[in-house]
Amino acid sequence: MAGWKSVPGYLHHKSRGIAKVIIHGKTHYLPGPYGSDESRAEYDRLIAEFLLKKDSPAAVNVTLNRLCVAYVDWAATYYVKDGSETREVGCIRNALRQLVQL
Repeated sequence: MAGWKSVPGYLHHKSRGIAKVIIHGKTHYLPGPYGSDESRAEYDRLIAEFLLKKDSPAAVNVTLNRLCVAYVDWAATYYVKDGSETREVGCIRNALRQLVQL
């Protein structure tokens, strides 16, 4: 993943006395006091998750139109009663039509 040169560090939030780690710009506050087994275990879990995703393909660039079409397609299979689409699908189409026009 471009931009990430190293593993995010185990950081000390000194005023609260707890540990934190910043992954993809989001701060994760770890349970227990700084240096505790509990906070280290959560840090290890988050870093393992980070490393697994690091080698994943980049996110797909999706336009709003494509996302709306995909959602309506999904809704047509989810909102079904007695083998037919429910009125919810029509409501979703109308709402998304307004969104796409914006």
